[in-house]
Amino acid sequence: MNWILTGVEAGTGKEVASQLLRKGHHVTAIVKNYLNVTDLTSLYPDNFIAEEMFSYENANIISCLKVVFGRGSEVDGVILCDGHNLVQSTEEMTSLDVNYALISGINEPILLVRALIPFFRKRKKGQIILISAPIDKKVPGGVAISYAIKKGLRAFIESMTDEISSYGIRTQVINVRSGDELSGFELMRPVNTIPLSDNCKPDSLMSKTVAEDDSHRLLTQKISDGIKTKYMTERCSLR
Repeated sequence: MNWILTGVEAGTGKEVASQLLRKGHHVTAIVKNYLNVTDLTSLYPDNFIAEEMFSYENANIISCLKVVFGRGSEVDGVILCDGHNLVQSTEEMTSLDVNYALISGINEPILLVRALIPFFRKRKKGQIILISAPIDKKVPGGVAISYAIKKGLRAFIESMTDEISSYGIRTQVINVRSGDELSGFELMRPVNTIPLSDNCKPDSLMSKTVAEDDSHRLLTQKISDGIKTKYMTERCSLR
């Protein structure tokens, strides 16, 4: 399978990329510094490509995605690896620190996903996956900004599900708490969604999903039409 990955330059993202590459998947990493992934380039010259993107301006993102999607091999999805583990009290952070954390943690992933949707929509399938640490009910001190980033990005991915599922685009949030858990972690999806395995058959599952969405939209339209008819009837009776 063919994946676009972010956050590959260190930590969780690099481990996820390594797992996929070891299993024979193809990975295109969007990075800010190519030098941070030369180890993966050396180990997997045929399966790993890094695309440098210094700025997440819309023109730059679209230009990068056109290169990725123009290679001839179909892109199965994007995996956003949230590697933010900022431990610093909000008061001690400068305004530049806060802005940088929010831009790299929330703005850039959202801008990337926003630009990817038309590409997936055209192909009528695609996957958007967020890999992040779970959000605990009790938040320890010194991680308020990091917590806000994780919660905001998670909410964004989850809230898009209904919006884009009718286009054949699936979403998922995968929780990984520690490096130990990640080392034995398999990129598998729940039964009711598309599995991240070489044996997955997304077309049949996509067809089922689209059919369910069409049925749901038809029911919603019928309810809406019924409400409009009732409203017009009552309105005419008042004249």
